[in-house]
Amino acid sequence: MIDLTRTILVAVCVTVSCVSLVNAQEKQNGKPYLCKNQFEVDYIGYERILGPVETANIERETLVSEGHTLFTNKGKPYVFATYKYDRSGRLIEKNFYRVDGVALPKSTFDYNAAGDLVKENHFSAITNKPYLETNYIYENGFLKESIGRNIEDGSFLSKQVFTYDSNKNYFEFVETKSYKSPTIKVGFRQDEKCRFSEAFGYGDDGKVASRSVITFDGFDNPSSVISYSSDGSVLGKRKYVYKYDKYNNWIERSDFSWKTENGKPEWFLVEIGYRKIKYFDNK
Repeated sequence: MIDLTRTILVAVCVTVSCVSLVNAQEKQNGKPYLCKNQFEVDYIGYERILGPVETANIERETLVSEGHTLFTNKGKPYVFATYKYDRSGRLIEKNFYRVDGVALPKSTFDYNAAGDLVKENHFSAITNKPYLETNYIYENGFLKESIGRNIEDGSFLSKQVFTYDSNKNYFEFVETKSYKSPTIKVGFRQDEKCRFSEAFGYGDDGKVASRSVITFDGFDNPSSVISYSSDGSVLGKRKYVYKYDKYNNWIERSDFSWKTENGKPEWFLVEIGYRKIKYFDNK
């Protein structure tokens, strides 16, 4: 059985840095709008962003439960990631950093004429050239597969296969990897605004093992995530509080976890995230 709480916080909320997922809506032949899955963008770390953003630097302070101290870089928030965008709002480059500020190898992104992500290029720290790539394959405008491989020898690394319901408001993906690792199956349900409002983790028997319910604030960023086991008992709770700029992009996010200590349940601050956003000029 997979740990759905961990999966949701990683895959949906980007390694505990919970963000709203960016989904497009399509209207076909006068039919109601369908949610076009942009999970391939969200899964690689696409932060919900509005306005003419050029770069977004993500900084974190992580609260360590032992001793309740903030984990920082020499007493300051540490830079976690930098995202770069083009004028169409597409993510074109991503960098992650170690806590000491050293940059890790970057990733770049390629798009087709329709604006769909078709490839992520993972660079080597030694050669500073792409050595791994993830290709995204579509069918009727919807993501069908993502395949990771080694560029040098073409060897298979991982694969995700996506399936949808008839309304395209619920989809699942099954992930397999080349090394010995259990196959993961996760499902997502989207609400009327195409936000990922529910997530399901499946056990080895194919049955739902756990479920997470996601609620949102007025700016479509997650305000809470509650995870349940198959019997309905609560596995975990998280809530998120934001500060926004004039474009309604969050610039500070506080992440709280519901815990019980000394017999008393309460919310504990576990992380503070900061975004320093640079916008394109109007030229």
